[in-house]
Amino acid sequence: IILDDCEGEGSVAIYAKKISSILKEMPDGLISVNVEENEKINIESENGKIKHLIIGMKADDFPQYPESEDNITYTMLPTKELVTMINKTITSIAKEPFKPALRGIYFEKTDSKFAA
Repeated sequence: IILDDCEGEGSVAIYAKKISSILKEMPDGLISVNVEENEKINIESENGKIKHLIIGMKADDFPQYPESEDNITYTMLPTKELVTMINKTITSIAKEPFKPALRGIYFEKTDSKFAA
């Protein structure tokens, strides 16, 4: 996520499924996210036609991620490329709950490429 204009600091927790479904219906372009003090989150499309109000949770109520002793590197990947990779591999994911090893997508990064 690239922040174009951000005022202040803070944190809030949002259910992943909720924010994911909201972002899927947003048109291409910028979105505006405004977090109020009482964990109310206003999300609006750039053209103002799509608006959502969701209630978040206090981030302090959740455990912190453990610090990693390994050196972690992050890779920036354009959204369209990631979606294309997922769409091309999602048909191979098992739908049966008794095959948990086959219910995900394995991503691999080498020096010259990123593959799913």
